[in-house]
Amino acid sequence: DLIEKCDDLIAHLVSTDQSKLGLVGHALALNAYFLFMASVRTAISGHPGAVHSTLRSALEHACYAFLIVEDEQRVEVWLKRNVDKAGNKEQRATFGQAVHRASTEMEKYDPETASRIKALYDAAIDFGAHPNPKSVLAHLTVDSTQSSDAQVLTCLYPWSQETGRGLLACLEFGIAI
Repeated sequence: DLIEKCDDLIAHLVSTDQSKLGLVGHALALNAYFLFMASVRTAISGHPGAVHSTLRSALEHACYAFLIVEDEQRVEVWLKRNVDKAGNKEQRATFGQAVHRASTEMEKYDPETASRIKALYDAAIDFGAHPNPKSVLAHLTVDSTQSSDAQVLTCLYPWSQETGRGLLACLEFGIAI
């Protein structure tokens, strides 16, 4: 029910009049929404290790959209990213650390949301958006019932606490998005 409410909220915001966000801002916001929905689907599938990578990407898309809405001159920089090395360099200078930059600009509107965005991004990294001990070893168990200890890395869980954790992460990120 909470995921549905979050979905309704995001869907309403991104289906708003495109002129409010501009073509590129709107496309980025839509993609943030689609990635959010993919995260929900992944969480429901019982694959919690894959949820945070998609949530991180969704948050980054939302932050890019926010930065572009804040300054429409960033559209040209974003569009030229893949044109040449100079365009790539300018894009990195303008959008590098986009989540941090967006949360810094968000502080003037809502400091609590700005802080939440930074914390969620860090959590995404910790829980699987980058390979690290916390994200991998949390799903590793040792089965000592056999003659030798066998390591088991679980990637798919039945409906369980892990599925619930994945859905809760989706909800938290959805609110921020």
